[in-house]
Amino acid sequence: MGIGCWAIGGPAFEKDGTPIGWGDVNDEDSAAGLETALEMGITLLDTSNMYGTGHSESLIGQVIKGRRDSVVLSTKFGWVFDPATRTKLGWDVSPAYIRRSLEGSLERLGTDYIEFCVFHGIT
Repeated sequence: MGIGCWAIGGPAFEKDGTPIGWGDVNDEDSAAGLETALEMGITLLDTSNMYGTGHSESLIGQVIKGRRDSVVLSTKFGWVFDPATRTKLGWDVSPAYIRRSLEGSLERLGTDYIEFCVFHGIT
């Protein structure tokens, strides 16, 4: 069983300032929710580099530290964003960007492998 982790990412915006995230989040509550999910048998964590422009991945990385082998990670690539402003800039599916995106996800998640990497569709 798995859970989606978009909601713990926090705010993100379109170039015009339109919100596309879940607004402000409390990291302690989000971490507690992830801990509870893992305790209840959830093993798949689905996230994206775009959820809070990487914040969801960073929080997941903190929670799974020391128990990476007990979870399955799924993340996504495709969207380009500015993490400083949490703004979506567009998309890129070039091999070079996919590689950079995955390297960023690996770093934020604190792991050296990801089980699933999915193209995040274009709207």
